[in-house]
Amino acid sequence: MKKIIVIVSMLLSVAAFAAPQEVTVSYWGHEGGNEHYYSCDLARATAESHLVKLGATEIEVNCSGGIQPSGSMQAIYLNATFNTPDVGDRYVEEVIEIRGDAFNPACGLNVAIIRQFLKVFSNVEVLKKTDSCAFQGSNFFYQLNVKH
Repeated sequence: MKKIIVIVSMLLSVAAFAAPQEVTVSYWGHEGGNEHYYSCDLARATAESHLVKLGATEIEVNCSGGIQPSGSMQAIYLNATFNTPDVGDRYVEEVIEIRGDAFNPACGLNVAIIRQFLKVFSNVEVLKKTDSCAFQGSNFFYQLNVKH
């Protein structure tokens, strides 16, 4: 009987994802009266990390722009494709926090990414947030209720 329950649970969890989503994010690096530029490696890793926390699967993130090997700096363009959870009637709720790091808050980059992602995650409710990056050294904070 336990094996049947495990198999049914696995089948339901596989089927519990909606159609793939595609989200684009542009980040120009202007906030707090300063210009901030980041590498595509950092932007991609940041986007992937946030997607995992929000419950995405089948994640693929592509990036162009950012700090170039030649030293030139460009706006960052991210294109992310992923599946979002389709929680249905039965789900578990979890409150998570996403916040900046005091050593490198990257406030504008993180907030640009999170704001775009939250638009497609119907399983996520924003409980609290601080996401104004108006000053140098600004930081961000999101408290989210994630259903999965």
